[in-house]
Amino acid sequence: MMERDQQLMEYPFSKNITLTLPTNLLAILKGLAMTIQQAEYYQNHQRAQALRDGAAQEFPDFHRQVQWHRHKPFAVEQEL
Repeated sequence: MMERDQQLMEYPFSKNITLTLPTNLLAILKGLAMTIQQAEYYQNHQRAQALRDGAAQEFPDFHRQVQWHRHKPFAVEQEL
């Protein structure tokens, strides 16, 4: 059918319409969902960084201790 009528695809594209089959539609929707999830992850990451930076400014001593403990070598405590 597409071989007979070339405008079958050109006309919908000119109107910003995409023709698709059900299988392709599922793949497109899954890709869209993954894109939305990545955008949400990025926004949450940005918010977490902003909160962390605000807390570091509000409580500088606590922040320094957390940083020191994070980089301190791990020591196993022995039971008595």
